[in-house]
Amino acid sequence: MKLAPLFLALTFAATSSAAARRSSPPADASPERIAELIEQLDGAGMEKQVRAKHAYQELKEIGKPAAPQLLKALHHKSPWIRLWSAAALASMGERRAVTPMLKLLKDPHSTLRVIVTYHISAFASKDKRIAPALVEQLADPTPDVRKWAEKALLRIKLRGAEDALKKMVRQDPPEARTSALKLLLQNRSHDIPADIKKAMASEDWRERSAGVRVIGEALIHANEDTFDMLLGALDDPNDEVKADAVEVLTGVLAQIMQRMPDDLRTKVLAELDRKLPACVESENPRLRGAAMYLLSAQTDRRDALYPVALKALDSPDPVLRVFAFKTLGRCGRKTWTLVDKAVANLNHENAEVRNTAYAVLRWATGAQFDYKPGAPEEARTQAIESIKKTLAEKRNAADTQP
Repeated sequence: MKLAPLFLALTFAATSSAAARRSSPPADASPERIAELIEQLDGAGMEKQVRAKHAYQELKEIGKPAAPQLLKALHHKSPWIRLWSAAALASMGERRAVTPMLKLLKDPHSTLRVIVTYHISAFASKDKRIAPALVEQLADPTPDVRKWAEKALLRIKLRGAEDALKKMVRQDPPEARTSALKLLLQNRSHDIPADIKKAMASEDWRERSAGVRVIGEALIHANEDTFDMLLGALDDPNDEVKADAVEVLTGVLAQIMQRMPDDLRTKVLAELDRKLPACVESENPRLRGAAMYLLSAQTDRRDALYPVALKALDSPDPVLRVFAFKTLGRCGRKTWTLVDKAVANLNHENAEVRNTAYAVLRWATGAQFDYKPGAPEEARTQAIESIKKTLAEKRNAADTQP
C-alpha cells in the first residue's frame, strides 16, 4: 500500500470549512454508531481505505464521546483499525492514548508504525516520554518509519530529544546515527562543516561514521574542503568508517564529477588511485566491495578488477556480491562465466543480490526472461530452469560470447 494517499487522508481529512461543519447535522454519537464506524476503519485496499477515511472523519466530528471506544480499538486485531484509531485519538488530543500509542511504535505492522510515529508527536509538549521514543524510531528497520520520525522530530523542534539524539549518534544502525547527527546539525549548528569535522575527530568510531555519512546528506557544498575530509577518512583506523567514506565519495562524485574544477578532480582521482587499492584488499566486505566499485570508474583499472570482482561473487557476504556484480557490469566484459555466476545467484536468499544478478544477466545476454526476483522461491526455481534451457541453446549457437 502506498503511504502518500494514506497520509493525505489522515492529515487532511475533515478539513472542510467551519461553515460547512455548522451546516451539517449533529453526528450520531451513540455507542452503536461509534462501534460501527470503528469497524469501518479496517481500511486495507483502495475501496476500504476510502470507507475508512469517511469513518475517520465522522469519528473526529463525534470527538471526545468516541474516545473510550477508540482507546479499546487500539488493541484491535486489525492493524488498520489500530492505525486509524490512533490517528483519530491524536487529532482529538486524547492524552489517554499516549501510553498505548507508545507501545504501537513497536507494532509489527510497518505502516502502522509510520502513522503512529508522526501522529504521536502531537502530544510531545505534554509527555516527556515521546521525544526520546521518536529518537528510537530512527533505528527502525523500515525506511519510511525513519523518515517520518525525522519529520516528527523536526515538527517538535527537537524539544526534549537532544540528549537522546546525542546518544544515538554513537549507536547502531548507521542510518540512525546519521539521522541523529543530521538533525542536531540542522537544529543548532552555525558552522556545519566545523561540527562535522569535530564529529569525525571523535574517539568513538560510530560518531566518526556519522560525521562521514552526514556529508552525503547534502548539508554542505561539495568543495575541496569536503573532499579533504572524505579522503582523510580513507585513512581512518576503522574499516566501517572507511567504507562510509568510499560510499559517500561514490555518491558525491556521481553527482558533480563533470562540474568539478579540473585541478580538484585531478587531485581527488589521484588520491583515490593511491588509497583505494589497499581498501580492495580489506577483510571488511563492505569496504572491499565499495572500493572495488569506485575504483572501476577508472577505465584503466577495469581489466585488473574483472577477476577480482568475479572471485568476490563467491563471498558469503551479500553486500560484497552486490558490489561485485555492479563492478563486473562496469567492466564491460560479457562472458559465459559471468552469465553462469549471475544465474547461480538468481535464487539467492538476499533480494538485492537477486535483483543485481538479474540486471547483469540481462545486460550480458541482451535477453529478457520470464523471471521476477521478488517472486516466491518455487516460482523463481521454475523460471531459472527455463532460463538455463534458453541459455544452453544460445551457448550452442554462439562462439565465445553470450
